[in-house]
Amino acid sequence: MTDLQFTQDIIKHDAAHMDAAEFQQFLDNNNILHEWTEVNVGDYNNGVYDVYLIDLDMPVRYISGKYISEEDL
Repeated sequence: MTDLQFTQDIIKHDAAHMDAAEFQQFLDNNNILHEWTEVNVGDYNNGVYDVYLIDLDMPVRYISGKYISEEDL
């Protein structure tokens, strides 16, 4: 289970200050449960990186390494 210190607002703030590769490392380091919905595994910063954070019921998307907020989708 994901550590409850991470809220959707915290994730959005952190994601905006990371590229896709850094965000993936953040998820791994903090044991945040996620599933990939569309990812270029060879290079997270090349193309679309789209994950779903299971315990937070939250999608996160990057395009070419840049965070795309839900409001911009």
